[in-house]
Amino acid sequence: MIKAFFYVINSSGGLIGLTLAHALKKHGIKATVFERDPSIDGPRAQGWAVSLRFALPLLQHYLDQDLAKRIETECAVDPSIIHLTESKFDTIDGRDLSVKFTRHMKGPHVRTNRPKLRALLVNGLDVRWGKRIRSYMITPTGIVAKFNDGTTVEGTLLVSCEGAVSEGKFPFWILKLGYLLYFPLLSPLPTPRESWRPSLPALRCNSCCPKTPTLGSRSSPQIDPLMFQSINPATNVFFWCSLQGYIPETDSHDVLAYLSYPTSQTSPGPSASATDTELLENMKNRMEGFHPMLKNIVDRTKPGLPITRIRLRDWIPVSYQSQGRVCLAGDAAGCMTMCTFAFHTPLPFTYPPAEDRGEGVNHGILDAVLLAESIRAISHEGADAESLLNAYSQEVAERRAFSTPLSRQACLDAHTSDFTVDSPLVNTNYPPPPSLTKITAIHAAQSNYAA
Repeated sequence: MIKAFFYVINSSGGLIGLTLAHALKKHGIKATVFERDPSIDGPRAQGWAVSLRFALPLLQHYLDQDLAKRIETECAVDPSIIHLTESKFDTIDGRDLSVKFTRHMKGPHVRTNRPKLRALLVNGLDVRWGKRIRSYMITPTGIVAKFNDGTTVEGTLLVSCEGAVSEGKFPFWILKLGYLLYFPLLSPLPTPRESWRPSLPALRCNSCCPKTPTLGSRSSPQIDPLMFQSINPATNVFFWCSLQGYIPETDSHDVLAYLSYPTSQTSPGPSASATDTELLENMKNRMEGFHPMLKNIVDRTKPGLPITRIRLRDWIPVSYQSQGRVCLAGDAAGCMTMCTFAFHTPLPFTYPPAEDRGEGVNHGILDAVLLAESIRAISHEGADAESLLNAYSQEVAERRAFSTPLSRQACLDAHTSDFTVDSPLVNTNYPPPPSLTKITAIHAAQSNYAA
């Protein structure tokens, strides 16, 4: 059994867990990341590309200069397409590529390859691979976590940054969902607010497209090549595209295509037993009526490649009593189906950015840095752990209680042709959360002190 004076047990070596570990390291707080994957090349070495916007300066604040610079040079999906001061996000008519809505957003936009970013953030951290927490026990002096291999570790604080549908979410169900179940290690929790699973079959595939034209970068230059969303008003099929990476050997892009649509008795979704070949055929059929340039993205997908079913889901989290020992961050605290809104703000960036199937990372990084500053106050200033961590959980719950309903509405509006400029799918008129202003001021003060 490992023991330490102030020692954070960090469950999950995903982007949020690694961000938290770097932030704690900068403050001189010992933390170990326990990751269920057997190595950096495990199952997590995949996934959506991630847009770092308002979260980029938050993350870079805690990294050494070398790692901070390498985000742009090594992790961008295409280093030649980086927006440092402002960017836009287009909603287009999928039939003719006409732009219906455009949002111009302040601040940086670095679209990053998730596996590359994760591999970069592992540098300089204590990561224990192949370790999945199975249970934990709060003690008078700290907390003890037990792993699937029978080993234990004792620390001061346990943080779960597990994903929304991760197998490693146990034993954090109680905190995450707030079920009124008997759990001897935790205080009674409030009833959770409703979870949401829309009846919208969603599929994604990877395609390889020539760099010219890529996502309309030259044939339709008004469309930002990094990512865009489109709707076919005739069928209400929603189609979203994102660059995943650049392939220099063939001067082409790895492209991720996402498609979802409403179902009916006459137009049902694919069966539960559908093969990848059948799912790909379903995607190709749903792309009928789209502009040939968009349809070609799906048509170019090689037969036999896996087609992923996406389970659209979210929930509005509740605050919980941490007892000063256990807390959640990232999707573990609350995930969003689609995050398609932006906030006008006096800050030098727009918060949060447009829908990009990775916006949860920006929220999660904000969680991580807010939590790190709370832990710093507990460790270095002797602040009361329970009150600070409870306040942190309350802020996370309130922020998502505002964002998640908008996210749900955006998801529904993405499958209809009659939404207006007021829809959260395209609207930008929302105030920023106080926590973002607060953490920006903290970072400014820390930078001035270091200088």
